[in-house]
This record gives sequence, structure tokens and C-alpha cells, in this order.
Amino acid sequence: MNENGIPVEIKAWAAGFWEGEGSVTIARRLSKRSRHGFAYRLRVRVSQTKVKPLQLLQGYWGGSLSSRKRFGRTQETYDWAISCRLGAKFLNDIYPYLKFRHRLAEIGLELADTMSNGNQLVTEGQFKKRETLRQEVFELNGYYRRKHGES
Repeated sequence: MNENGIPVEIKAWAAGFWEGEGSVTIARRLSKRSRHGFAYRLRVRVSQTKVKPLQLLQGYWGGSLSSRKRFGRTQETYDWAISCRLGAKFLNDIYPYLKFRHRLAEIGLELADTMSNGNQLVTEGQFKKRETLRQEVFELNGYYRRKHGES
């Protein structure tokens, strides 16, 4: 057990599971409340055809579970998703156990560091940093898909 009550073995397992089945995305959406016109959101996701491992993740870190059936497939796919600060906590917890997707996790943590508390205005520097991180995640996700033969 460690300081936040999640066993080290669970963190290590979650790191390997996320590296094999998971992703990090940074969504950019239109926002009338932002003086830049956009808001950014960190999202960590794991997809899988078995729901039990995702329920384990949800039990330790929170987040949401959903299911979907892809066109032309008979088996249902389940998704565990966690966003913003909770997503950053998950990435921080598994980071020491990652083997090859360190940079993707680092980007999620860097984005979380740019998020303000309350109604503070986002500086031009924070806004540019968020967009740079979003672009890097986009490029890395394409790299990982190509490297592992995914389409």
C-alpha cells in the first residue's frame, strides 16, 4: 500500500494495461467563456472487450464506463474514461511503472499543470502551451498506432 491507498501492484498492472489498451487525448472545443474561443480537456481512456479490468480501474481511480458495438462486429467494446484532474492523478500514479509511453503521460501531466483553479484568466502563454501539447499528443498517438500496426 502507498500514500493514496492504491497498492503498488495495482498501479504497475494499470500502467501495463494502459500502455497496451489505453490512450491520452486533449480535446479542444469551442468555448464562449474563454477569451481565446477554445477550452482544452485532458481525457485518459482504456478500451477493451472485457469489462472486469475496466471496473477495477474505475474502482481505484473513478471515471466512467460505457459500452458500444462497432459496426460490423459482434462483440461489444467497453471504455473506461477519466478526465482532467482525475486523469492527471491516474497518469501520475502509473508513471513510475511505464515502459514506453512516458512522453504521452508527461504531456497529460503538463496539461494539468496549465489548468487554472476557479475563474482565473488563461494567459496567452498557457493557451499556447495547451495547443502545443494537444498537437504533440495528436502526433504521438499517430506514431503509436503506426508502430503497433493499428489503423
